[in-house]
Order: sequence, then structure tokens, then C-alpha cells
Amino acid sequence: MDESEGSEFFTRLGRLSLRDDAARIAAMVAKVGYVWSDKDGEASSLEEAKKNYLAKLTLEYLESPGPGSKPGAVKSMPVSQAEIRALADPRYEAYIKDMVERRKLANMARVRFDVSKLYVEMQRSANAARRSEANLAGMHT
Repeated sequence: MDESEGSEFFTRLGRLSLRDDAARIAAMVAKVGYVWSDKDGEASSLEEAKKNYLAKLTLEYLESPGPGSKPGAVKSMPVSQAEIRALADPRYEAYIKDMVERRKLANMARVRFDVSKLYVEMQRSANAARRSEANLAGMHT
């Protein structure tokens, strides 16, 4: 769900009332919650695998022939140098950018979910206030 879909979602949600559309509201909020859960899972998975990916790239550098080596020769390098090369590898940079972008998307989905829950609570409070006002008005008549 992108930003424009988020605005449309809140517009649709705002047209519903807890009294008349409770099931629809619950389904909409649940759907937003599931989207957040999926996006959070994707981001967490990439975050958890970050060290594994760096290790894989580091091993590639350790096992590859160094510059100027003869074909078939394996020139070893210190692990620290291989790790520095892995950290500078464009593939690792792309991995980190993707990981950060997915966390951002997960955070945006979480905000939509939290605001959806807040909307329901605000409607519930407004309904309770209206009932209180109606009860007070009935007492004074």
C-alpha cells in the first residue's frame, strides 16, 4: 500500500461508522495489520541475514584469485581485507539499501495500522460521549 492508497484507505474508513459498519471496519483494520506484519517479516528477514550475506561475500573474496594472479592460482588475503572488499562490494551496498527500504515500508505500514486502530478508538469514544449526552439530556426532561 503506497501513500496514495493510504489516503484512500483513510477516506473510506472515515465514511464508515462503528454502529453500522463494525464488521467492515474490523476487516479493513485487520487487512492493514496483515500488510504491516508481512512487510515487517520481510524487513526482519533481511536484517537477520545481513551478516550471512556479508560472510558469503567475504568468502568469495578469500577464495578468489587476487589481481595479477595466474589462472588457477588462489592468492590468499587477510580476512580483514576480504571483509573490507565485501563491505565495499556493490552487491552488499544494494542489499543494505533494499533492507533499509523494506524497513521503511514496514514502518509506514505500521503507522497505517496504528492510525486505523486509533480511528476505531476515537469513534468508540465519540459514540460513548454521544450516549452520555443523550442520557444527560433525558435526565433533564
